[in-house]
Amino acid sequence: DDLAQVVSLLVTATTLTSSLNPSEVGDALTFTATVSSGGAPVTTGSVTFSIDGTDYFTTPVSAGGVATLSYDTFTAGTYAIVARYVANATYATSSASVDQVVSLNATTTTVTSSLNPSSVGDAVTFTATVVSGGAPVASGSVTFSVDGTPVGGAVPVSAAGEATLTTSTLTAGSHAIVASYTGLPTYGPSSDDLDQAVDLLVSS
Repeated sequence: DDLAQVVSLLVTATTLTSSLNPSEVGDALTFTATVSSGGAPVTTGSVTFSIDGTDYFTTPVSAGGVATLSYDTFTAGTYAIVARYVANATYATSSASVDQVVSLNATTTTVTSSLNPSSVGDAVTFTATVVSGGAPVASGSVTFSVDGTPVGGAVPVSAAGEATLTTSTLTAGSHAIVASYTGLPTYGPSSDDLDQAVDLLVSS
C-alpha cells in the first residue's frame, strides 16, 4: 500500500517592538522583530516590514533571529507597523504588529514686555520666544493679540525663535497681551500671555 507522508513546516512566532512609542516627529526609531521556533531563534530567512499596509523593507534575520527597521521620517499620526517572517522550505510564516503613535514636537512660547508698566504713548515691544526641547524653533510664525483682538498679522520667528510686535497706541489701563505660535507639520502650537499696565501721563 502507498503511504502519503505529510511533512509540515516548523511553526514560528514573531514579536515586534518599537524603540520609542509614542514618539515625536523627527525621532529616529528602530523596530525590532524577533523570530523563534520552539523557543529557539530562527536563524535563516527574512522579515518584511510594512507601514500602513505597504511593504517597505525586507531584511535577513540575524544569528539571534532578529531583524530591524530604522525609520525617522514619520509625520504626526498613528501608523500600523507589521513585521512578517517570510515562509521558506523549513519555517512557516508568522507576523506581529505595533501601532506607532507620532506626535508633533511640543513647543513652549514665552512673551515679555520691554516696558511694563508703561505710559500712554510709549513704544512697547512685545517679544515672543518659541522653543522646543530647549532649542529655538526657527520656523513658523507668531500672532499677537491685544484684549482678544489680533494686531499686526502673523510675524515669522527668527533663527533665535523670536517674533516681536511694537506698538505705541495702547490706551490707559490693563491690557491682555497674548502671543500664539501657530505650529507647523513638525511643531505643535503654544501660547503665552501677560498683562500690560499702561498709566496716564502725569501732568505738571
